Amino acid sequence: MKICICDDEKVFLDLIYRDVRKVLVELDDSFTVELYQTGKDFLEAYTKNPEVDIVFMDIILGVENGYQIASKIRASNEKIKIIFLTAVSKYAFKGYEIGASRYLMKPVSFSKLREVLIKMIDEIKQSNNEYIIEKNDNGIYKIFMDDIVYIETLKRNTMIHTINQDILSYKTMKSHLLRLNTMFIRCHSGIIVNLEYVTEMRKDSIKLQPGNIVPLSKYRKNEVKEALMSYFKMRIES
Repeated sequence: MKICICDDEKVFLDLIYRDVRKVLVELDDSFTVELYQTGKDFLEAYTKNPEVDIVFMDIILGVENGYQIASKIRASNEKIKIIFLTAVSKYAFKGYEIGASRYLMKPVSFSKLREVLIKMIDEIKQSNNEYIIEKNDNGIYKIFMDDIVYIETLKRNTMIHTINQDILSYKTMKSHLLRLNTMFIRCHSGIIVNLEYVTEMRKDSIKLQPGNIVPLSKYRKNEVKEALMSYFKMRIES
């Protein structure tokens, strides 16, 4: 698990780091903590490696805007936990429009930081955190597998359709299958579906949430049917 702290005040940055480390030692878990004093430095590092789980983000970073930085990382990672830091209460509530997980008022008490951080870590551990990293000409994306609805061929490339956006990939269907978990099955030479989003299996097509219809190959029909039956049985028993 990776945690980043971004604040332009060196003294405050060190204090938050100290308290975060104290909580992590208490939890006795494996974490990486990185510190940034500018939004630019954080964004550059995040662009190169978006594998970040929790971000403590100051709302006012000198001349930079913490909201804008958070919006950029939220666009490529719906599940990242963003904890805004602010000394002015009127700024805090705007953070929820961006999808902030929490906000902490400065000066931040250790008890409050501990409470929020433990809650964020628990939520991450309880969720399905399997993900893939996808890189194209537009950037690098951390894509959680349970957000992928289906993948289809697109000319010489492939398109990953998630619940929030479509992401172009230069990987082949075979390459995708090798890195995806058992919830995914190839129902057609040009289609891979996530069983969690299948709502109906028809004679020659499959209906997916929220209404997409993709082709079903007659040669793969039995395999898909068996996979769906196993999946539905598993959901009923659980």
